[in-house]
Amino acid sequence: MMQGDTPELRRIVRWLEGQFEPGQLARVERVTKNAVRITDRWGDTDLVICRQDGDVEIMPVPEAC
Repeated sequence: MMQGDTPELRRIVRWLEGQFEPGQLARVERVTKNAVRITDRWGDTDLVICRQDGDVEIMPVPEAC
């Protein structure tokens, strides 16, 4: 699992650790100072965002046209 270098990323990492079993995520990539792209071991990709109020939200990545 990646290390967070901003308070928002540290919050996301803690949230991910509570939501996913070890080994369930194949990849975690920083997108911005408050968002990461996750890919699970089955190849599904989502975006995880830390909002200004501290809430962490997971959303599907839109498919390309």
